[in-house]
Amino acid sequence: MWRLAWTYQGILLLTFTVLRAIFFVWNADFLEEKSWFLPILLRGFLFDWVATSWVLLPAWITWLAGQKRIGFAVWLLAAAASLALEVIDIGYFPYTRRRSGLELLQILSFWQDTLPALSKYVRDFALGFLLWGLLVGVLFWVGKRLITRIPTPKKYRLLGWLISLACLGVGLRGGLRLKPLSVVDAAPAGCPSCAPFVLNTTFSLLRAIEQPRLPPWPDPPPGIALYPRSFSPVPEKAILPRANVVVFILESFSYEYIERGHAPFLASLLQKGLQVKWGFATNSRSAEGVPAILSGLPSWGEEPLIFTPYASRIQYSLGELLAKWGYTTAFFHGGNNGTMLLDAYTAQAGFQRYFGRNEYPYPKRDYDGTWGIWDEPFLQFCAEKIGELREPFLAVIFTLSSHHPYAIPATFRDSVQNIHQPIYQAVRYTDWALSRFFCASRDYNLG
Repeated sequence: MWRLAWTYQGILLLTFTVLRAIFFVWNADFLEEKSWFLPILLRGFLFDWVATSWVLLPAWITWLAGQKRIGFAVWLLAAAASLALEVIDIGYFPYTRRRSGLELLQILSFWQDTLPALSKYVRDFALGFLLWGLLVGVLFWVGKRLITRIPTPKKYRLLGWLISLACLGVGLRGGLRLKPLSVVDAAPAGCPSCAPFVLNTTFSLLRAIEQPRLPPWPDPPPGIALYPRSFSPVPEKAILPRANVVVFILESFSYEYIERGHAPFLASLLQKGLQVKWGFATNSRSAEGVPAILSGLPSWGEEPLIFTPYASRIQYSLGELLAKWGYTTAFFHGGNNGTMLLDAYTAQAGFQRYFGRNEYPYPKRDYDGTWGIWDEPFLQFCAEKIGELREPFLAVIFTLSSHHPYAIPATFRDSVQNIHQPIYQAVRYTDWALSRFFCASRDYNLG
């Protein structure tokens, strides 16, 4: 039986190698040292050995108990789940520039967002789903035939199992080194950008699971004042008038779209005030971007800050600080309430009111079928609600229509029929919705 077990693990190792080669070709633009393919393949084999050893550990236990066919079923299910992670990261890597960890499972756990978007992902990433289905089908076909074709002689059975289990134990650690193989061991000397190409997603996820959760926020020693010092404004000493503040967070926008003419209204708007053309991104996902903008807290861990226990200790955010100056604060996002925990975060960040899909008066009529309310009608709703806020006010508006799958309303498609890239069409739609918001703001006398 141990021979059969090693054969199955060898097949999965070979599959991981094939996926690493595909990952390398698909994401080669993100690798600075293009001549490192062979070293990456060889070094990655060690990480694949560790990953497959952990994934197939339940199957090894089943084979040790003499359950050949049950072991095959466990092997196939474990392999299918692991290969799904690897295939997902082939297409997801360009957005994050690193192998996924627990945050991927957390994002997928927001079922109110992932389920409506599933059919769009199947359509737009059909090659990935086909690749995964093909690999699982090949594993099933090959594995089914190996059950009867590989002999299980009783001679040397005990010795074979002892050696196999010893080798498996070495594989679980990643060698005979002092410390078990870790993510930090991935980058070879002279090639820091090689690390995600050497790693596999299964290994990264397993190591993330092993890591202890973040400890509770420590209390300061007695007699030591908190830092930064608590902000206590004196309203009667305020020098500047308290202007109303509206902050737009535009999903997936970049200066490239403005330069290429896909956001003409925004381009004209930037000419009427101070603009900063060059900036530095502190994260790559929406769940990280909002705290970076409103709380000044960029990404500093594997998972978004608002998914960690430290989310409850967020202080000195824009909403909280302006509320102390007497501002009415509100956050607007047309997505499903609860998406990315934005409603909980904004409450923690000092926003007194939250307007999401639940608060919108026509949540079914203007639903885009995936993420939430179309930008144009929701921005009109924002203008109306902002007009009702007591001044001075802070309103933050986070758009969503320019998010994948870049859907736009049928009534707007004729306006972008000459634009062939879906993301450019979505950006143009959001830019138009933004212009409509400013027109509506005049009607509501927003100061």
